[in-house]
Amino acid sequence: MPFGLTNSPATFQSLMNDVFKNELRKFVFLFFDDILVYSKDWNNHVEHLRHVFGIAKEALVICKGEQVCLCSSKGRVLGPCDHFRRVAIDLAKIDSMFNWPRPWNLNQLRGF
Repeated sequence: MPFGLTNSPATFQSLMNDVFKNELRKFVFLFFDDILVYSKDWNNHVEHLRHVFGIAKEALVICKGEQVCLCSSKGRVLGPCDHFRRVAIDLAKIDSMFNWPRPWNLNQLRGF
């Protein structure tokens, strides 16, 4: 999706919400361009993944193979890390915030 277009991120998020509306908060979380599938055990996880991939295929949603992370116990989703059923802050994200250069003019402030 060309993200230079006006409202394309909101349009994409709306599409994803419509496609996965029955699965949201049951075993699927959507974070802008990430689909997080979570399960209590391995067998359920495999079934949930099959279901999610089937829905994506029907909706013609295409995933890039190099961006797919399957069956991981730890993952980064917009900064927070889910590690062994515990949400923790990604320290690399915090560090980048502290090291962000101070804006000295209006254009830099807008960029921040």
